[in-house]
Amino acid sequence: MRYPNFTPKKTSLPKHPWTVNLPANITPNGKRVRRFFKTKVAADAFAEVHRIRQLNFGRGSTMLTASQLEQATAAFERLPEGVTLAAVVAEYLERRAASSRSVTLSAAWANYLQVKTGISPVYRQAVDTSLRSLKSLADRIVAELTPAIVEEALGGMLLYRRQSTIKHLTAVLNHAVKRDWLAINPMLKVDRIPIVKGETVTLTPAQATALMQSTETKPELILYNAIGLFAGVRPYELERLTWDEIDIVRNEIRVTAAQSKTGKLRRIPIEPNLKAWIDRALALGVKPKGRIAAVKNLRDRLREVKAAAGHGHWVQDVMRHSYASCWLAQFGDINRLTLALGHTSTDMLWRHYHASTSQADAALYWAIVPSVEPTNIVAITG
Repeated sequence: MRYPNFTPKKTSLPKHPWTVNLPANITPNGKRVRRFFKTKVAADAFAEVHRIRQLNFGRGSTMLTASQLEQATAAFERLPEGVTLAAVVAEYLERRAASSRSVTLSAAWANYLQVKTGISPVYRQAVDTSLRSLKSLADRIVAELTPAIVEEALGGMLLYRRQSTIKHLTAVLNHAVKRDWLAINPMLKVDRIPIVKGETVTLTPAQATALMQSTETKPELILYNAIGLFAGVRPYELERLTWDEIDIVRNEIRVTAAQSKTGKLRRIPIEPNLKAWIDRALALGVKPKGRIAAVKNLRDRLREVKAAAGHGHWVQDVMRHSYASCWLAQFGDINRLTLALGHTSTDMLWRHYHASTSQADAALYWAIVPSVEPTNIVAITG
């Protein structure tokens, strides 16, 4: 094998009269390098270092097997221009080290929920639901997750489920980055597909009237539906609301931090027609203690009431949407509505509810009160 001798050469440069050439096949960047020196002694010393280095390389190379030499040659051929084999190996070893320091997605998820002590039970439940929808990734090391792997796991999900899962997974992996379990969050390169929303779906005054008339036949559900329609409390919060949170003296309903989806207390004014429905529930023998509606078989009982009122398909949160739309049309104070609904910004509420209900319909809506006499239920199909 022929080795370069690194013999110093004379130059025409007064300040650097000596140079040593390093061939491309021994430099880190794969390009020929010329080093310049002020004295021949310095040039000879530099050349000697490289002669010894080259000699040691020659001895070491004889320790490689034929298979190792073939692999090394193939690796060099595949390297992009300007990239060294040493850099590739270092990057690989760093990834391996990162994986050894990392944890599984399920472990990262559990740790995220453990440190997020201020989140509401609703959010915690939603995050858990998203993890269950990503069960194929539960045992994967987070440091090894890629956008392609995540996209495959998200495949086939309904759009709303995909968006909520992406939101929760992004939060968990951001937490993993803070814990040094992950270098870069792969969710940065996962596509967010925008959801095109149509008009806000609400109940007409006739539909809301039929629902409350039907509810009068099951007095134990009067507060559930009345507070949903005329105070905009979410179904999850209604299931946990108790009579203790109905303050007739202060004329308000308190949704506590423990009951709220957002984990924050909010106070909702009791409108006159809601007060009338509270009085009707008491007049029909409902005891003002404990939860406003017994949880046992609650969904089945609510479906019976809705069916009797002529309601088939029930849009999620339609009572809350009806409250917000009719309240804004009737009273016009977007800031008070924002506080009542527990939002932090008026922008979204204005986009969804402004002009979605006419003032005439809103007036009818807020005039829905209990019947004077027992009512024959008339189904509303419109």
